Amino acid sequence: MNTACPSPKKSRGFSLVEVAISLGIVAFALTGIVGLLSATLKTTKSSMDDLLVSAMTSDLVNTLRKQDFTNIPLNPTNVYFDISGKRINGVDTTTGILSNVATETAVAQGAVYVCVPTVTSDTTMEANGAANLWRINLKFLWPAGSTVTNVQKTIHADIARY
Repeated sequence: MNTACPSPKKSRGFSLVEVAISLGIVAFALTGIVGLLSATLKTTKSSMDDLLVSAMTSDLVNTLRKQDFTNIPLNPTNVYFDISGKRINGVDTTTGILSNVATETAVAQGAVYVCVPTVTSDTTMEANGAANLWRINLKFLWPAGSTVTNVQKTIHADIARY
């Protein structure tokens, strides 16, 4: 004869305290991840801007290098680029806004870049007084034509006489 009491059933769930502690741990971890996400987005945007400015710089400097060295203009005109780094023609130079409706939207979204180039000669001259080196300062501003404070990057390049 078995005189022992039957064992009570064990509960098969989590207690309220266990659930609250696990939710607190998850919330703490997610707070750190969200904080890193904003820093990552800023870094990614800055990297994309640097890459685009680099491509635009390469385009402008190569255009100047194709010209005869003595014919490089000291006061070149501003150059406008779209968000992909391609040159844009037909920009109203007073406002920096294009006449095309699709590109006006791009201006509003900060998708048009303006480059303000300046060219100076070096201080080392040959015996005949000709310049040996052109120093090119390319200041990129975007969004072009905007009334808000522009984002700005400046690149320096040199073109030497060969």
